[in-house]
Amino acid sequence: TELSGGKESLTFVKSDFGLYKKKSAEVNAILEEYDPRVKMHSLDEGYMDIGPYLEVMLLDNHESICHDDIRKRLLDKRKTKHSKGDP
Repeated sequence: TELSGGKESLTFVKSDFGLYKKKSAEVNAILEEYDPRVKMHSLDEGYMDIGPYLEVMLLDNHESICHDDIRKRLLDKRKTKHSKGDP
């Protein structure tokens, strides 16, 4: 509170590693639908190549997907916050 002039405070929340692992597996399952070779580097960090998926979608005249589609799906179905890493 010292830096914020008393306007902000810090709340400590007990961690739940079991839940964290479960949510990580749920997110990974969704990402694997877009890239079966998704590389998970930790429970909350993974890298994927959606290029081949987009090619199939575009060749089959389907709607293409983008990061926002994946984000919406993750947030809607899993109620999980995530971020997009920059290359």
